[in-house]
Amino acid sequence: MCLFLYPLLVLSLVHLPWGYSHNWSWHSSPDPVKLKKCLSEMKLILGASPVPLASVDGTGQPTVRDSMLTFNMKGEDDTIGEPFVFPGHVGYNSCKTNGLAYDPVVTACLLVVMDHFSKAEVTVGSDGKIDEDWAEGIALYKKVLSRESKTTKGNTVGDLINNINLKPTWDWSRLWIVFGLLGVGGAVAWYIFNPKPDFTIHIERQGSSYVKGDFPESYAQAVRSFFLSDMPIKRNVTVTGWHESDGRFRLNFAGPLSDREQQQIRTFFGMLRRKAPTST
Repeated sequence: MCLFLYPLLVLSLVHLPWGYSHNWSWHSSPDPVKLKKCLSEMKLILGASPVPLASVDGTGQPTVRDSMLTFNMKGEDDTIGEPFVFPGHVGYNSCKTNGLAYDPVVTACLLVVMDHFSKAEVTVGSDGKIDEDWAEGIALYKKVLSRESKTTKGNTVGDLINNINLKPTWDWSRLWIVFGLLGVGGAVAWYIFNPKPDFTIHIERQGSSYVKGDFPESYAQAVRSFFLSDMPIKRNVTVTGWHESDGRFRLNFAGPLSDREQQQIRTFFGMLRRKAPTST
């Protein structure tokens, strides 16, 4: 393909739903009273969902409690997106819906978050624009709660760049621009060179775990038993993994795990050697 065609190819992919995500970042632990009120309204949103909802793996029913809520679109593993796990943990959380039919439910729930928590407590972001890509979620929110949504500007990368002052005044008060751009460049480089994980394991606070992706079925039950009985985790945690050529698993963790807990998980997976394919 000629080099001059690459920009056209990139532009043609911009609006495709693949990889389309929403995110929220907690700057501190959510206030329990606010969280309870927020979840009570999210439950109403789920009850009016235009599509069938399920648990994180696409089966069963959504998990709804006083302190947490998780759901996904009902369906097979290769036809659904990532689960919406709320409130998640302090720091960055995301849900990759890929623009699927349950996306309006996710965005409506995030609109509820904006009502109950300030920007100082949580920052909500999205790959889409609220006034365009969130239209169905806004309509669902208004239908269920009978009020206008508190939408905000500046939730896309384009809006963020437009709001940055790029005048070359290299005083100390402007250096954050340089650091921010370097951080964005580093994040883009990491995304490009870091391969997509082969499998993902979601562990809920009560110890239930769900395996998605290319993971040996013969080991799946052992993993579920390990997190349920041998090492029950009282927080929401995500484990992503890759298959190494020698049959071992390379793991990465997202969630409040101590170094000791991470080592225990690595030791357990070290005993699960993925069988290498036999040569013909």
